[in-house]
Amino acid sequence: MARRALLAVVASALVVSGCNAGIVSVPTLPAGTILVADEDAFGGSGGVIRVNSTTGAQTVVSSGGNFVEPTAIAIAVNGDILIADRNAFGGGGGVIRVNPTTGAQTVVSSGGNFVEPAGITVAANGDILVTDANAFAGSLGGVIRVNPATGAQTVVSSGVNFVEPTGIAIAANGDILVADPSAFGGGGGVIRVDPTTGAQTVVSSGGNFVTPVGIAIAANGDILVADLNALGGPGGVIRVDPTTGAQTVVSSGGNFLNPPGIAVVP
Repeated sequence: MARRALLAVVASALVVSGCNAGIVSVPTLPAGTILVADEDAFGGSGGVIRVNSTTGAQTVVSSGGNFVEPTAIAIAVNGDILIADRNAFGGGGGVIRVNPTTGAQTVVSSGGNFVEPAGITVAANGDILVTDANAFAGSLGGVIRVNPATGAQTVVSSGVNFVEPTGIAIAANGDILVADPSAFGGGGGVIRVDPTTGAQTVVSSGGNFVTPVGIAIAANGDILVADLNALGGPGGVIRVDPTTGAQTVVSSGGNFLNPPGIAVVP
C-alpha cells in the first residue's frame, strides 16, 4: 500500500481519520481543526501537523519521540490525539497519545498483539479500536480493543474473512465496519464485526472494489468507501448499502489519484 498522510478533522462532534472514522465528543480542540499524520515528514520519522482550515497555515503538533511511521489518527473523547504507528517500538507498532496543546507523547499500548497497526478509531465509551493488518495466526490481521487508561489489549476479531484489515469505522448501533483491501480473493471488501462476539459478516465484496482502504459512515447509515485503485485505476468513492451490500459509485476520476481516506461531516 502506498505511503500516505492521514487526516483528522474536528468539527462539533466529528472525528475522522484517514482510513477510519468514529463520532465522539471533542471538548479541547476547536471546531474546524484539521490534524494530519504524515508518515515521512520530519526527516522520515513522521509526525502530526495542525492545518488552519481557513488559511492553510501549518503548525507542527508533535514529531520525533516515539514516532517511526505514524499511520492513522483519531481523537480521544477528552480531545487528545491518538496515533497508530505501524513500526514504532522496535517494529511491532503501537498506539501513541499526543497532547494537542504541548505535543507531548505518551505510550498508550505497544507489543502484545500488535504487528502492523493500520487503522484506529474511538468507541463511544472511549475504548480505542485498532485494525492490525498482519497480526494473529497466518498474519491475516484483526481488530484489537485497547483500554485507553491501561493500554490493555483485547482481541475483538481475527482471521475468518480478514486478510489485511485496514480502515475501521463504527456504525450508529456500535457495530465495527472494516475495509480490507486484500480480502475475498484480492479485490477487497467491507466486513461487519460484532463488537461483543467478534463474529464477522460480509457486507460487500467484488463489484467496484479493487483496493478499498478508507471507510466512513454517512448520516443515513450508508457506508462510504475510499478505494485506491477502483474505477479504471485512479480510485474513487463507493457507497455501500449497509443492509444489502449494493454498491453505487459516488465519485471517480477528476482529481483522484489513489485516495486512501474518507470522512463525513455531520
